[in-house]
Amino acid sequence: MGGVAEAGQGVAWELLQGPHALSSSFTVQVGAFAERQNAVRLIRALEQRYQPVTLHPQETPRGLLYQVRVGRVGSEAEARQLAQRLRREQQITPFVIRLEEN
Repeated sequence: MGGVAEAGQGVAWELLQGPHALSSSFTVQVGAFAERQNAVRLIRALEQRYQPVTLHPQETPRGLLYQVRVGRVGSEAEARQLAQRLRREQQITPFVIRLEEN
C-alpha cells in the first residue's frame, strides 16, 4: 500500500509514554498514511475482522500522518499474538505499541 510506514521484518516495539508496564495497555499499529482517505480505506477493510480499529492523527517532522491501530489489550503477550495474526492474515508488518493509561 502506498504511503504505509512499515517497521521492517517481524514485530517492532514503540514506547509512547513512561516505563510503567503495570499501568499500561497495548495496541498494534498497522499503518501510517499521509493521506487520510488511505487510512480510512484500511480501517474499513480491517474493521470487518478486528475491533476496535482506530485512527490517530500524529504530527511528525515529515508532516501529519494518520496512524491506524488495531485492538487494545492488557498484556504484551496478547499484543504480540494480535500482531502475529495481523501479519499472517493481512500480510502487513505491525508495530506493538504500549499505551500508558492516563
